[in-house]
Amino acid sequence: MNLPRISLVTNACANDINRIRLIFPHWFSVFGDRISDFTVMLDRYPSTGRIATLHTTEGALGHSEKLSAVEVLLYEQMAMEPRMRVLDVPMGAARVAIGHKWFGARGASIDRCQAGTPVAAFIAALEAGRERFVLRADCDMLFHEAGWLDAAIALLASGDADMVEPPRHRPDRGDFKVTTRATMIDAPAFVRKILPMKPHSLDPLRSFHRWVRGCPSWLSLEQMLQKERGAGRLRYVVLSPELGQWLHVTSNDEAGLPMMPSVAEAVRLGHIPDSQRRAGWDFVAEAWE
Repeated sequence: MNLPRISLVTNACANDINRIRLIFPHWFSVFGDRISDFTVMLDRYPSTGRIATLHTTEGALGHSEKLSAVEVLLYEQMAMEPRMRVLDVPMGAARVAIGHKWFGARGASIDRCQAGTPVAAFIAALEAGRERFVLRADCDMLFHEAGWLDAAIALLASGDADMVEPPRHRPDRGDFKVTTRATMIDAPAFVRKILPMKPHSLDPLRSFHRWVRGCPSWLSLEQMLQKERGAGRLRYVVLSPELGQWLHVTSNDEAGLPMMPSVAEAVRLGHIPDSQRRAGWDFVAEAWE
């Protein structure tokens, strides 16, 4: 039986070299031939806001040096994997067109949220997938796949969900909020049923405060999607943990730890320590020692 193949898309920037080195080979190992095409949407501009404070620097390297190193690594990986391609985040008319498609007339002005998280780059990555089913994942996500891929496709194909998240391992945490760390859509159906969506922003007082400071007031993409879910316009499903799990590698420094290749392989196989499961979905180095 020929199982449906997926487009895998992600975003990356100059601060992600250790993540790229660890995560991308891991994904090809996890999903194998189910990946039809893999697109990396590369943001060449420095991070801003809260996101900038999360990125640690590597020695004395500046942004341009780090970006050059990331480009070299990406092109080395592309030489080894023909399904992989790297695209720049769209600019000019292409960005305006995507913004209008997703958010209507105001979409052309949306670049990042009020905290600095990309919005335009994330939706551009989702737009880059060539297959009907598109899985977008942050470039810091490790996966154990034990059936969730086909379960997600089945839910999307039946129309019972508009977005499906791979399983989190802690079902006792209640009703999960929407995350864009890892999510799958049926691209044609999503466009038909959900877009354009309302471009949600902060409340008027905080929006005015951002305007005075020359900052955007948009919510993050996942916050916008959560608003749409709360209004009943988006059906969002988080799959059951017996189908697998994802693990978030919080920092680029953590991704470069010597233990990480063995951690990535253990996650792929589902050999995750109980101490890590108890700690949650963010990687905790002490749980693996």
